[in-house]
Amino acid sequence: MADRPYLVIHQTNEWDIRDRDHVKTRLTQELRFTRNDVSTIEHSSQGDGTVESYVARWRRSPGSEWIQARKIHAMAIERGEKVIYSLEEEHCRGDMLEWCIEREAVGRFPSDHERVTLEAKAVSDHPRVMRIIWPKEHDPKHVEIRFGGQPARPLKPRRRKGRLEVEEKVSFQRIGEEVAILWNW
Repeated sequence: MADRPYLVIHQTNEWDIRDRDHVKTRLTQELRFTRNDVSTIEHSSQGDGTVESYVARWRRSPGSEWIQARKIHAMAIERGEKVIYSLEEEHCRGDMLEWCIEREAVGRFPSDHERVTLEAKAVSDHPRVMRIIWPKEHDPKHVEIRFGGQPARPLKPRRRKGRLEVEEKVSFQRIGEEVAILWNW
């Protein structure tokens, strides 16, 4: 995992839960390449349910046009899928780009006790943002954040546009560290 050809400069993970069966996830990263001749990016998705669609795209700078990334390989992994995307051009050490992948999934949050987990899979000196937006009809009853094996800390969601949401900046010290946001329906 540590041998990815880029550093993550900034990352936002968003889970827009439409209802208990449907979710749209969005990962947005600002990347700086650490190697030459990089033309692919891989992405892993794990969890309950089924991913119905992927949309991957990138752009050279904020505000510029998005360029579609072409899916060139997919394989099953434990509880999920790993996909490799082509950038259709090579990038070199020092180049930066904004990477975005959106997934539509069904059956992701079927139980009364749920969670989203983020694991550091690439080196980063900057915090990552975790944002969860719950459906209007199903407010969470108890929300907390847990770093690795540490005790949980309660979170207080706020209402925005009629829906509860929570946003937390999280920092990782090492590759492989995890943070989870947990809730009850």
